[in-house]
Amino acid sequence: MKYLTICFALFISLCSCLNAGRKMSVISLRMMDTVVSYKDNGKTISSNKFEYFLIKDYRNNRESQAYIDNFSKKNKNPEFKKYTYYHMIFYKESDETNIESIRRYIQAKGNFYQNLDDLIYTYDWYNGKFLARYKFDNGKIIESKSRVTIKNVPIQADSVKN
Repeated sequence: MKYLTICFALFISLCSCLNAGRKMSVISLRMMDTVVSYKDNGKTISSNKFEYFLIKDYRNNRESQAYIDNFSKKNKNPEFKKYTYYHMIFYKESDETNIESIRRYIQAKGNFYQNLDDLIYTYDWYNGKFLARYKFDNGKIIESKSRVTIKNVPIQADSVKN
């Protein structure tokens, strides 16, 4: 039993050492980037940009969150203010979400790839101002950071449609 405990401890130490050298990195998934515009009578009323990124060697900890926060600040599109909504969407790399699987999916079905299990963060701006950061786990929002103040605004009865 003592021998088994020592072997297990050595195995854990070895795994920790192997993973310690890995550094998280961000890969731009330009093949998925999309601009969606809405028009009314030929006039663009809203233009929304979606940019996608893959995180290699992601670990769910504060250091990773700080790294991705910093990346989103430094690497947002320089023209992000021209969009009504600008989104940066981050997926963690996995067996199902990786460069090859995304390429195959896009070739077969088009440019919209979505694996909610591997979605980890979205960063959203509205009219050039930071709106919110959402953290996901298995497709569910588990944390949001926002600087948005919602105020009571009177709504006219004829503007509400069911």
